[in-house]
Amino acid sequence: MDSNKLRELLIQEMDIGTLSKEAQNDILSKVGETVLTTLTTSIFEKLSENARNEFEKISVTGDHTLIQEFLDTNVPDLSTLVKEAIRKALNAYKEQAIKQILRGDSPEGEAHK
Repeated sequence: MDSNKLRELLIQEMDIGTLSKEAQNDILSKVGETVLTTLTTSIFEKLSENARNEFEKISVTGDHTLIQEFLDTNVPDLSTLVKEAIRKALNAYKEQAIKQILRGDSPEGEAHK
């Protein structure tokens, strides 16, 4: 899944499509790192040791097409993993916002409502 598709999926899942691009970018920058970390961990759990080594070599090249081809071949449930990573990241983001509210802090991104 390329970065544009991932961005659109995040916007849809978070229901932030009506916000300004600036507000979307701000929110996505906060959630995106968690999504990528969760997704990478999930992918590594699915791969054999040989496939992990190959994935690391391919990742270093920065060739997104090659990376996508590798993932499509070696991670048949990639779409499900992406959606699960998004769900986990959103839950973590919501929990953090709730904790901030309970402490009396202003949650990040509140000014964009």
